[in-house]
Amino acid sequence: MRGFLHLSPMMRLVKNVWKNLINDFFSYVQGMNEIIGPIYYTLATDPDPIYSAHAEPDTFYLFTNLMAEIRDFFIRSLDNSSTGIKLMMEKVYDRLKSVDFEVYSVLIKQEIYGQYFCFR
Repeated sequence: MRGFLHLSPMMRLVKNVWKNLINDFFSYVQGMNEIIGPIYYTLATDPDPIYSAHAEPDTFYLFTNLMAEIRDFFIRSLDNSSTGIKLMMEKVYDRLKSVDFEVYSVLIKQEIYGQYFCFR
């Protein structure tokens, strides 16, 4: 993929997802394009042209199904709930603390919080 070759499909995907799914349940959150991007890139660069030709609708299908599973992370009113993103980030930190206390300690000391790396 070179340059902006696939910019138009990406823009259509974000627009269609917003229009058909997200707007009914919750607001668009900055960063959702970072979820769509790798899905679309993987499908669009498939070496088999039969598959890559359908990258856009397949991405829409995969993204909408993924969002059905993780949508609570994008609903601000649920941030502090048992399914919200804050609890999930705390779980990542707890896991890191038990697996690699040295890395955990450096992150805490340098005030590098989960919102800087848990989403990527």
